[in-house]
Amino acid sequence: MVPSAERLRTSAICVTENVEHTLGRTGEVDDVVQAFVAEPGRADRLRAAARGLAECAEGPAGCPPLYGIPVWVKNSVHVDGLPIRAGSALWADLLTGRRAAVVDRLLEAGAVIAGKTVTAEFAVAVPAPCRRR
Repeated sequence: MVPSAERLRTSAICVTENVEHTLGRTGEVDDVVQAFVAEPGRADRLRAAARGLAECAEGPAGCPPLYGIPVWVKNSVHVDGLPIRAGSALWADLLTGRRAAVVDRLLEAGAVIAGKTVTAEFAVAVPAPCRRR
């Protein structure tokens, strides 16, 4: 994230280029890591969000700290317009129309919500045993 933020602040890349890179990289690694929730229309939504970011009046150096950085949130976090599955088949298509405070803070900081990452059902899981070396 730090190299992208620096490149955005120095105008080495623009927000839409950064989003395209994120989309490409997500496509490359998801078959292996299986961390991202399948979301029809993700690319279009993400591109629209990138286009919707206003240019900073003070130039790139005056932008919010996460300006143009795509950020993934857990599938148990409410994001308006996205299902809140929380890893459960019971909530597979539940749209709440709300947005979590953490998402508000990310957006205020200039981030672009890229999508959601998988989580254990209702974000409750038995932790793995602690291993100490």
